[in-house]
Amino acid sequence: MKVRATRKGKNGRRRHDGFTLLQAIVVMTVAMIVSGATIMSIRAGRPGIQLANSAHQLAGYLERARADSVRRRPSPGNESKVEILDTRTYRVTMGFGGSGTLTSRDFMTEGDVLFITDPVTIAFDWRGRPINGTEITVALQNSSGTTQVDVTGSGDVTVGSEIFQDEAIPVINLNQNMDPDVDVSPDPVIPEDPIPTPTPVLEQDPTPTPPPGGDTDSTPTPTPTPTPTPHGNQDPGNGNPHNSPTPTPTPTPTPTPTPDPAGCAPSVSSPTMSIRKNGGSDTVTLTLGSIGGTVTASAVENLTISPSTTTISSGGTKTFTITSNNPTRGIFTVTFSTPCGVATVVVTVTN
Repeated sequence: MKVRATRKGKNGRRRHDGFTLLQAIVVMTVAMIVSGATIMSIRAGRPGIQLANSAHQLAGYLERARADSVRRRPSPGNESKVEILDTRTYRVTMGFGGSGTLTSRDFMTEGDVLFITDPVTIAFDWRGRPINGTEITVALQNSSGTTQVDVTGSGDVTVGSEIFQDEAIPVINLNQNMDPDVDVSPDPVIPEDPIPTPTPVLEQDPTPTPPPGGDTDSTPTPTPTPTPTPHGNQDPGNGNPHNSPTPTPTPTPTPTPTPDPAGCAPSVSSPTMSIRKNGGSDTVTLTLGSIGGTVTASAVENLTISPSTTTISSGGTKTFTITSNNPTRGIFTVTFSTPCGVATVVVTVTN
């Protein structure tokens, strides 16, 4: 019987295959570090994935609603549309599954994704264009950042792109260096033709037409004489030719309400404004009524209002500066809370 030889090292000791305890600990430590980093990376990237998914899902339903309106060619009032209901929910109204009947379904954004622009309804006409005829921007935000879904005036839907809005295009005078009273190209001069002499036309004497019914004068119809109405009301039974007139009651005057004191509702110099993104600004003046006090301005975090809090006396005014502090575009509402109520300014942030 052959005996298997045992391999020995240089020092004559036997070699044993495997890992030492120290090597195993090192490997396990490295594996735990890599796993922990992977988990943290996934958790950190999840909000960004949720933001992108929510934006692309909204854009997808906008495209479907647009295509459905083009397919159905709806009458006014029956267009396919997408409505932003609140900060998390939007409603899609269209013929789902190719149906000609409009139905509505509600959808929500993923995770902590919120709509930060004002609620808006985007409806498409039979040509696939928004019925309001202008660009519409819906901004979404969560802890990872902000993104926009844009619908252009022609109906194109884009996600996170930098579009140049039609409203931002200035009016260009192509002939600004020309005299406005002088034509660029003068009109050609056409020579005048001699005026032809008109051919005389013989006029014929009209034949008189005898009046109908001959030349007989008609006898006028006599006008009947109206029967005179006796003065007063006669009563032959008691021999009194005139009854006593019924006295007319004197109307009771309606009391005049006491006028209210000076109005208390606040007012703003302009209820709407348009500013450019990432640094654009404009001012608005707030006027209080009969009651003064502390005024607090609030808006979404991409707008800065200065001052944010101030005190205005009765009937006083204060000018506030509204500034865009990041690239987020869309329509936002700035609210001024006063002792007399609330005043709002709708701010459109463009490129």
